[in-house]
Order: sequence, then structure tokens, then C-alpha cells
Amino acid sequence: MTLPAAPLIDPALADSRVSRIEYLILGIVAVHIALGIGSFHYNRSFFDRYIVEDGYIENITALTLLFISVILWIAAYRNNGVLRLALGFVALVFLFGSGEEISWGQRILNFQTPGELKDVNTQGEFNLHNIKLNDVKLNKLIFGTVMYTGIILYFVILPALYQFRSFFHTRSYMLLPLPKLEWGIMYLGIFLVLFFIPHGKLWELQEFTFSVFLLSSLFFQFNPKFYTLVSGGRANYTFAG
Repeated sequence: MTLPAAPLIDPALADSRVSRIEYLILGIVAVHIALGIGSFHYNRSFFDRYIVEDGYIENITALTLLFISVILWIAAYRNNGVLRLALGFVALVFLFGSGEEISWGQRILNFQTPGELKDVNTQGEFNLHNIKLNDVKLNKLIFGTVMYTGIILYFVILPALYQFRSFFHTRSYMLLPLPKLEWGIMYLGIFLVLFFIPHGKLWELQEFTFSVFLLSSLFFQFNPKFYTLVSGGRANYTFAG
């Protein structure tokens, strides 16, 4: 039996103002970005250590993605039906992203890449995102073009629609946790500023920014419904408008 859809906006939580904690998180990210840009231009040896494989930035990104996955698993466990399946699937996606970020612990556990995979992996690593087949790089096609199109949609377009179009406040698909518009604008700014690093490793800092901003969006939401899914009891929400 499907329970009636609960109200999608909790007035007690619906505060779109940016808190001091959020400004602190934004400041920490900005410092990391400034450090990356500055070191690239003025201290290349530090930059190389800063963004090295399995280094500080990459490990923070992997741990953040793993934490996001855990939060989504908790939300999936506390819900039912289609919502549980959807949350569980997204949790798997972020678990996969965390593993890919550190090549599934290859350098930590010190195991070799199988020959067949090594032959098609541009870095000879135990992961999928560096595979190149018939001159097509999966990293560029799937983890580049497709993923970042989705990121801009999530961080900028959807929050803008949610703020300026009341229609989006009453739709059940807005169970999706949305970042506040200020976060989206900040993310877009960082995304563009990072191109001052004319080096392929700029994407390590892009991924770091994405992971921290996404984790923050789960706790400081524009639409607070997802908070209820994570912290509340079991629920069974329908996806009918």
C-alpha cells in the first residue's frame, strides 16, 4: 500500500540563507584552488606533489565520494520502493567513483594491472576511466563531457529553476537534494577559474571541488526534503506530481 506523498517543503528547514559554516567550507575550497593555481605558476614542484596520483587532493576526493555513498546507502535503507532503489543505485555510482579515483587502491595495495586492461589503459592503471578504445577516451566522453554537463545542470540550472519557478517546489522529483544557488554560482566560478591551470591535472581540482560541493549539498540544501530522507524514519514517497 502506497502512503500519501508527504509535503515536499519542511518550513522548519526551508532556510535558503548561506550559513557561516557554508562560508567556511567555501573558503576552504577557495584556498585549495588558489594554492593549486598559484603553485602551478610559481612553484611547479609543489604543484606536482599537490596533485600527484594518490596524493592529498586525490585522496580527499575519494574519501568524500565514499562518504557521499555511505549517506545515500543510509537514506536507501531508511526508505522503501522505487525511492530505495534509486538511492541505492546512486550510492553505487559514487562508490564506483571513489574506487576509480584511487584506481581501486592499486598503488596502496601494490598489485599489477592485468595485461589486457593495461594495453587499453592510457596510464596502465587498474581503472576504467582511463581506457581508450578506437581513439575514443572514456575519460573524455563519459567522465568528461557527459558528467560535467550533468554537473552544470545540477549545480546551476536546477537551483535557478527551483528559486525562480514555483512549479518546481511541488514536484516529487525535487526529492533530489539541490545545492543553494550561491553554491552553484561559486562552483561555476571555480570551474572557469581552474582553466588558468593549462595542464591536464586541473581536473583533479575540478573533481575535488565537485565532491566537496556535492557532499555539502546533502547537508545544506536549497530544498530540505532530502534531509528528512536521511535523518527521519522509514517513508514511502511516490513519484507522482
